[in-house]
Amino acid sequence: AAGTTNKELAEYSSSAWSWGAGCPAGTIIQTVVVKKDDENSASLNSGSLTKFVDSGGNADFRATINNVTSGNDIIVTASFTVRVGHTQDQHGIALGFLRDTGTPSNSGGTAVYESTSGHAQFYLDARGAFGGGSGDVTHYGTPMMQFVDINVSGTSFNYYLGGDCQNSGSGVIVRADNPPNFPFYMTLQEVKR
Repeated sequence: AAGTTNKELAEYSSSAWSWGAGCPAGTIIQTVVVKKDDENSASLNSGSLTKFVDSGGNADFRATINNVTSGNDIIVTASFTVRVGHTQDQHGIALGFLRDTGTPSNSGGTAVYESTSGHAQFYLDARGAFGGGSGDVTHYGTPMMQFVDINVSGTSFNYYLGGDCQNSGSGVIVRADNPPNFPFYMTLQEVKR
């Protein structure tokens, strides 16, 4: 009919499907969900954003997304239970995401989202908790974090949960296997630009 425009949403070629030019911006192209509930992380006490690892040093608090169209966005969401403990008067913990490409790595990575300027998602103040002096304080929380990696360049990405402690006398553990703690979930969604 006159005035009708056809837009190709998907095409099949060489035994594979791909998105067509008619797929509108903002469309969720693919979703990856990872659940980890078999173990807790090792205690992290690094002074810079570092990947959470298990007791064997494996950075398993992560998700991988493949077959991404370069130039699209990736929405990264994570929810989990965290245990923060310290032996100082005051302490803060920052959480964030690191990214790398290729085979997942247990160390390194590029920080793509993290707290800045000393701000922390968790802040503990033990002053007055033990007669005005310092003492061992523990806090549990269940954060939900979200970040958008805009206009990515590449086709495969690994995203990791990371942590940063403001004081070396402290540590943070992702509690993924002890009910009533929540499992670690990470969701990655590719969004067409």
